[in-house]
Amino acid sequence: MPWPGSCAQVDRNRRTALVEAAVVWSTVAMMESTRNSNDRPSKVEDLMTYEPLSLKPSESVDRARDLMLAFGIHGIPIIDDDSGLLGIVTSHDLVDDWPANEPLQNVMSGAVLTIDIRAGLAEAAELMKTRLVHHLVVTDGLEPVGVLTTYDLLDALIGTNRE
Repeated sequence: MPWPGSCAQVDRNRRTALVEAAVVWSTVAMMESTRNSNDRPSKVEDLMTYEPLSLKPSESVDRARDLMLAFGIHGIPIIDDDSGLLGIVTSHDLVDDWPANEPLQNVMSGAVLTIDIRAGLAEAAELMKTRLVHHLVVTDGLEPVGVLTTYDLLDALIGTNRE
């Protein structure tokens, strides 16, 4: 296993990013071609995960890691006591060797990309592709109501349902 940050690891990360970008681009093309088809979902609300797991900023890195492993997810929204969106913690954020009890407020990404629940899937895929992210928090007005991931888009592309 290469040393973290080594050239081999950087090259692997670049290859992974290129493959992921190609998959998202293919998804955009598929969604554009089936936009008006009743056979496939066309809106964010058709694919998103409703009421996803969420954590408070005071909860620990260890708690986030445990939930990600237990549920096979790669991102968890961070919310305040009033369910307001503060940020997101992703598996990428947890790559660094954070202490197990480190509060998520020190680890999370504060600039969260959001998309309206009524938006089209092609718009969501394009946003993910151009901003190089794998999670969008879905909102209805200002209220976070779900999460859409690249895996959700891939499921639509290949016609599977993970539920």
